[in-house]
Amino acid sequence: MIKVPLRCLYLPKRLLQTNLISTQQSDQRIKTQNRITNSFRTYSSKYEKYGNSRSGGSFWEPDKRGGFASKDDLTTWQHAVRGAKMVPNETKKLYNELTDYLSTDLPIEGCPQDNVVDKFFEFGNPESLERWDVSCDQDYEGGFSTANLSLMPSGTGLFSGHISTQLPKTGEIENTGYANLRYIPDLRAFGRGKYYFFGGYTHMVLRVRGDGRNYMLNLHPHVHFDLEWFNLFSYVLHTRGGPYWQETRIPFSKFFLHHKGRVQDKQFPLDTTDVKNISITLMDQNEGPYSLEVDYIGCVRDPNHKEIFAYESYQVERWTPRN
Repeated sequence: MIKVPLRCLYLPKRLLQTNLISTQQSDQRIKTQNRITNSFRTYSSKYEKYGNSRSGGSFWEPDKRGGFASKDDLTTWQHAVRGAKMVPNETKKLYNELTDYLSTDLPIEGCPQDNVVDKFFEFGNPESLERWDVSCDQDYEGGFSTANLSLMPSGTGLFSGHISTQLPKTGEIENTGYANLRYIPDLRAFGRGKYYFFGGYTHMVLRVRGDGRNYMLNLHPHVHFDLEWFNLFSYVLHTRGGPYWQETRIPFSKFFLHHKGRVQDKQFPLDTTDVKNISITLMDQNEGPYSLEVDYIGCVRDPNHKEIFAYESYQVERWTPRN
């Protein structure tokens, strides 16, 4: 039933009909808007209570941490004071950046040699462990797995722990059991991100000693829009047990795109000229201890590798539901 204001009863009949039609159109428009909004609305994340963001409320991403943002209790004045103290050191860092940029020396990634491995990530000393971030489901009250990173006497890094598939008794989580090793990216002057240029290479190279499990090697792209914040390009890192080292080469053309764990229908190659970060994840749903010893992670150029993208690309019709 449409409620007509009392003042409309004294209006001419033609104007009254116009008012009723406009009211019906307004109600229909509101219903349509709500229907569209609900179609894009995502269910609230079960981890939302652990952060202070509004992630999960709509189809846009308000937080790069996906609900795990740390709370900052500093006032505006305290932020200003802290920023003023950073200016001298950041200015020196900016001067060094400009000096390096204007120099004639080309970086190694600009013109790599054929079949020569250039190492980008390696260990060697206790200080190098501070450049890596180790996490697991237990850190977010989402499970009981453990993860640890230690330095071996030989100078290699050991990523180890225990994967547990036991669900916490909260009734909110359906799957658990993961561990992650992520490199903490460098920052340029004034907090600007430093990204990697892998455009001259064809393969990622890892020298590892594993336990027979299948890990995931992830490359984090540098993106600009919030809907792409959780995009990852990954490929399986197969390991074999035993005391022997293995050198694994993974072509960049093999990395596939997924968003929040969902492999996307529309695939495209990774932009190797603008890579933000790298990480290794274990989530094979096999309960028990794990161990992955890493010597280095680098890149190599193979002149015989001509493949650009390993997966088929096909046109998806408009308005077709996608993952």
